[in-house]
Amino acid sequence: MRTNSLALCGFMGCGKTTAGKLLAQELGFRFLDTDRMIEDRLGMTVPDIFAKHGEACFRKEERALLAELSAMQQSAVIATGGGMLVSHENAACARKFCAVVFIDVPLDTILDRLKGDQTRPLLASGSMEETAAGLYRARRPLYLSAAHFSVDGEGSVREVTEEIIMKLKQIKFFGGEYT
Repeated sequence: MRTNSLALCGFMGCGKTTAGKLLAQELGFRFLDTDRMIEDRLGMTVPDIFAKHGEACFRKEERALLAELSAMQQSAVIATGGGMLVSHENAACARKFCAVVFIDVPLDTILDRLKGDQTRPLLASGSMEETAAGLYRARRPLYLSAAHFSVDGEGSVREVTEEIIMKLKQIKFFGGEYT
C-alpha cells in the first residue's frame, strides 16, 4: 500500500535529518528519524548499540522498524540511517510504501562534514577517510538503485528541500501516481 510518505537515503552526513525536518515542515508531514527511533527503543545510542550488541543487531532493528513504518497510515518524511536502504530487501520494502529520495553528496564534502564526528560507529576503526571512502564507493550505487530519484545535496538545506519538492511534483507524488 502506498502512502504519501517519503524516505530520504544517502551516506552519513549527507543531510537526511536536517533536510528531512524542513521538508516535513514544508509538506505538513510528520518527521521520523529511524536512528533516533531505534535509540529510543533500545535505550542507548547507535554507537552503544554497535559496541554492545553489534551491527547485526542494529540491522535487525532497522528491518523490523521499516516493516512497521510500511503499515503506518500517516504521511511522513523518514530520514533513514545511512545503511538502512543498502539492503535490497529494505529498499524494496521502502519503495512499496513511499517515494525514496537519494540525497547525493560528493565524498570530499562528506569527509568535510564528518571531520571530528565521533558518533559514527562504522568509521571508528582505522583511518576515517579510508573507511568512509570504501563505504561510500560500495553504498552509492545501492542508494541510486533504491531511489525513485536523487537530488544534489551540496546546496543549502532550503535548496535541497526545494529540489525534492519540485521532483515530487514531477513524479506526481502528491497524486500517488509515482512508480
